[in-house]
Amino acid sequence: MDITGVLIDDWHRKSFDISVTSMKNVDAEVRAELADVEAKCKEWQDKNMPGLVKRTHGARVSRIFNKGPQTSNICGIWANDEAMPHKYIAIWRPERK
Repeated sequence: MDITGVLIDDWHRKSFDISVTSMKNVDAEVRAELADVEAKCKEWQDKNMPGLVKRTHGARVSRIFNKGPQTSNICGIWANDEAMPHKYIAIWRPERK
């Protein structure tokens, strides 16, 4: 929800009220934006997965897509190297501003 309002200071009650001036349901817009971000992530992953397979000596590569707002890295791929010492390797898509 996108809500706009005005704070009303009720000084004699030592509190305040909020007067809502407009509301808009932005659920469809947010879902469309997230779908676009996820599609671009999958495109980047598909492009970079073969390189990570080669780098990890044929390991199975997995996708990473973090939807949570608390994550700094959103899109990436990872694998455990098949060769010793079996290092965990993750590659993150550069942030798009």
